[in-house]
Amino acid sequence: MNNSPQRPETAAAHAPSAAPFRTDLAGLRGVAVLLVALYHVFVGRVSGGVDVFLLMSAFFLTGGWVRSVQQGRPRTVVASWIKRLRGLLPSAVLVIVAVVLSMLVLLPATRWRELLDQAWACLTYTQNRHLAATAVDYYAADHSVASPLQHFWSLSLQGQIFLLWPLLLAGGWWLARRGRSVQAARAVYPRVMTVLFGAIGVASLAYSIWFTAHAQSQAYFSLPARVWEFALGSVLALVAPRLTGVPAWLARVLGWAGMIALLTCGLVLRVEGQFPGWAALWPTLAAAAIVVAGSGAGSVAGSLAGVTNAADVGWWLSRRPATWLGEVSYPLYLWHWPVLVTTLAVLRTPAPAPWQGALILLASLALAWATHRFIERPVAGWAQARSARAAAGAPSLHRAARAPRRLRAHARPLVVVLCCLLAAAPVAAVQEVLVGKERAVAAQPARDNPGAESLRPGYIDAADPTAPALPLPTQVKDDWANPGQDCAGEWATGTQQLPNCQEGGDPDSPVTVVMVGDSHAQQWTPALDVAAREQGWHWILVNIPGCRYGSDEEAAEHAGCEDFTPAAQRYVLDRAEDVDAVLTVATKTAFGAADPDATPGDEEVVPAGYRESVTPWLRAGLPVVGIRDTPRFGDDPAECGTTRHLRDEDCSHELADLMNVQDPLQELTSGPDKLEGFSSFDMSRVVCPDGQCSPVVGNVRVWMDNSHVTARFSATTGRIFERKLLRSLGWCPDSPLVGTATGGSGMRCTPPAL
Repeated sequence: MNNSPQRPETAAAHAPSAAPFRTDLAGLRGVAVLLVALYHVFVGRVSGGVDVFLLMSAFFLTGGWVRSVQQGRPRTVVASWIKRLRGLLPSAVLVIVAVVLSMLVLLPATRWRELLDQAWACLTYTQNRHLAATAVDYYAADHSVASPLQHFWSLSLQGQIFLLWPLLLAGGWWLARRGRSVQAARAVYPRVMTVLFGAIGVASLAYSIWFTAHAQSQAYFSLPARVWEFALGSVLALVAPRLTGVPAWLARVLGWAGMIALLTCGLVLRVEGQFPGWAALWPTLAAAAIVVAGSGAGSVAGSLAGVTNAADVGWWLSRRPATWLGEVSYPLYLWHWPVLVTTLAVLRTPAPAPWQGALILLASLALAWATHRFIERPVAGWAQARSARAAAGAPSLHRAARAPRRLRAHARPLVVVLCCLLAAAPVAAVQEVLVGKERAVAAQPARDNPGAESLRPGYIDAADPTAPALPLPTQVKDDWANPGQDCAGEWATGTQQLPNCQEGGDPDSPVTVVMVGDSHAQQWTPALDVAAREQGWHWILVNIPGCRYGSDEEAAEHAGCEDFTPAAQRYVLDRAEDVDAVLTVATKTAFGAADPDATPGDEEVVPAGYRESVTPWLRAGLPVVGIRDTPRFGDDPAECGTTRHLRDEDCSHELADLMNVQDPLQELTSGPDKLEGFSSFDMSRVVCPDGQCSPVVGNVRVWMDNSHVTARFSATTGRIFERKLLRSLGWCPDSPLVGTATGGSGMRCTPPAL
């Protein structure tokens, strides 16, 4: 986004035909970045201003390259790459390093590992691919949980284009030269590039429309789906100079129509749900209209000189406030997002109050000015001074003598690029420290982190009081339950309606327990795996994240969930002879209460449709066990518990506020509406001992996010889970301590039929 057109004194230094500096385009870039910042800070939506950046970056690159060719001084691909990196890297590296270092103090440690991964993606201009691969929700309403480097996705796209575009421009010049004199090639070159970029743009737009319709969240970060925006900017750069005959009245209408469209794009369109397909034509064509208006006969002369009629939009874009914003547009884009996200994370609020937003914007502007004044301008001046002197040297009669002069011309920009890459060392240093800590605790004895085992009667604490809680904060977000392997043989699903199936335990066991549900069922598979290994069972998990078994609400609202319940029901019934018990999560907790006078706990219910969904299994003679849901928090206790200035007690919640005081499953296990063969058990007092939901229990971190337990903690509940499951099934009703293969009472409790 650091793509300012050359100023008159540098652009015209070599030829009188060089294009004068258009102050209105500098102002346009300033308005676009201000829209991005304002929408992020105050509106919580996407403005479409980034699309203007993408278009304008190609506009400046293509226009400058073509003018150089026509002036008899064609650019080289390598020189173009060095120049762009010299302009982009210093400010970008400064922000990346600042974010990485500040995260150690201001952000929860649970974010550090992912943030470091994103820092490397930003430095290598692959952030867009990283975000797409990790399925980041760029439009999440709560910016406090977003990454401070998330906005680098558009800079990554730009960097990739800056790598590709010089190759295309050089290739086009090669095509123009074939069979033509240099003079003729210069004349035909703009037409060759117009056709080439036009074809690329049409193909990319068609793909973008298709991809956006099928996978919009992925298309948003996709380079092929965005190339057409750059191609449109290039075509505009090639065509706009020939549009000087546009009547003054039409140029004026185009300019104001484009500005109004640009200002209202984010308010009228739901950019976060429709871009970059057809909808992205709105801001890009709006910017194109402003560019064409500044090239028209009614305003071109004045626009280029900076003295236009106040009735023209170009006059306003040429005023100092707009052009100043244009000068600091790149660092303002870099700074505004990390300042916003970090502030919200520290304040633990999803959105800023108006006065907070104003301070965030002012701080971003101050940092942008300082970066431009003390980083961009000195670096550019130092690098360009040597380049200008080298380029002004006496012409060489020998081609071999030109190479040293070219090398000298690019020496300082290349030094800037290399120094910026060396400045990434702090990122590597922080990452190495974190990896070292993870290696150090890998051999930590199990007794130091008993987790839920510490809740069992008679537990003797032999843990080292100095041992760190596990998983480490940097590992929490990756500690997801996945203890099994893909189902095989008769247990394989073989259907698209059931894409996820895992199994564990002893596949030759005469006892098979099937768990069905969403991620809130899957989180208990480490506990089930411990129980199965103790008892010698075989277990199966059939699940789709986000699809609660038996929930009519989720089946209606979530794509892909409508077929899950009937498909899972058939899966179990088709194997009923080999299934000994079925487990499901039978209640659903809430993140917040719909009624302001209620608590989230009051919202815990048995999902509508659950009773009807388990009835066919019960009729087939299968025991069904319903597990109460885990609490859902309004904030993230994992992040809260790893924030430096917060203590565990600051992050604790009363269980009674999060789960219903009256167990909703009693309506299924007792009374006139009792379901015969249905039983239940409750793990809430295990995840929240003594009625307190805390981040750590038994030196093990309980929560990986705001509603799921870590795999490590789930595994430590295995013996308790085993006892509760056996008692609810009636397979071991009188055993005070579940027998195991390695000790206990010396007995195994099995289904009565066995």
